[in-house]
Amino acid sequence: MKNLLSVLILVLINFSCSYKNINAEAPIVNEVKLNEKFKINLPENHTDGYTWQQKNISLKNINELSQTWRGKEKGIDFNYQSIQNGVDTLIFVKRKHTDTLETKKFIIKVIIN
Repeated sequence: MKNLLSVLILVLINFSCSYKNINAEAPIVNEVKLNEKFKINLPENHTDGYTWQQKNISLKNINELSQTWRGKEKGIDFNYQSIQNGVDTLIFVKRKHTDTLETKKFIIKVIIN
């Protein structure tokens, strides 16, 4: 019984700390709840010299929390949290120095439950 309770607590902690995956690119709108944490994962292999960077700096409805590179197989996670109702578009560019290889856009709509 003690082991079952320990496992249940660990599962609840892991679930409460997890980030919602956002993967639908514009023009599709991704909805997140107010104060919800979410992430965008992009493939990144440092051996080719290209890295993903967030292009837009000023966002009204979401805050950037962190970036985590998870290795060449898993790419990079851009982690965010919604802070107020509204719509923002996250723009990412894959570049090496000033050479841009690719651009991705994600529309994020923050909704109140």
